[in-house]
Amino acid sequence: MSIASAPQNGSSPRKSRVKGWGQLILAIAGFWFFLWMFTPFWVSHSKIHQDFSRAVDEFDVPVGAMYYNDLPFINDAAMVLRDTWRFLPRGKSDRQEAHTP
Repeated sequence: MSIASAPQNGSSPRKSRVKGWGQLILAIAGFWFFLWMFTPFWVSHSKIHQDFSRAVDEFDVPVGAMYYNDLPFINDAAMVLRDTWRFLPRGKSDRQEAHTP
């Protein structure tokens, strides 16, 4: 018997294997319940999620593309935000140069 398969707390390897499979099945069931039962219930009672869902339907936004920022208006907004920070005046020298005739 190797160290890796040694039973813990005096239990047999079969019991610990069954316990491990039970935990895996329970975790998968919990994940499934959260995604397919709890989340739709939560969204149907949340004003924020209803507004988001309505905007996605109204503007025909592919949600997968939104996750990867592969939408034109998201890329435009990111570029405008980046340029806003990049071209901000920095200190007295920028202000003086702007006001000198």
